[in-house]
Amino acid sequence: MISISLSIFLAVGKKTFEDSGDNCLIKISVLLWILSLVVSFFVLFPWRYRYVAESVKSIKEAHRRIVRVKYVLLIASLVLFVSALGILVFLFK
Repeated sequence: MISISLSIFLAVGKKTFEDSGDNCLIKISVLLWILSLVVSFFVLFPWRYRYVAESVKSIKEAHRRIVRVKYVLLIASLVLFVSALGILVFLFK
């Protein structure tokens, strides 16, 4: 979703970039969009699991830790994406 909407915006928005001159808010929204994309990639790719193979408790703790971190990254990606979208809606309404 993020990459598709960013590519559509960049393809359709070339004239918008030219017309707006040096509008800092547009650059900030594109930066937020790209940051959102990068953060969401960290959610998708697997992480290294560090645990003791013989310990069920260690395996559960490793899983719980990774799920917690990926959840925070997913929320961060969502906040960045919605912020970028909100700035653009504010500019072009």
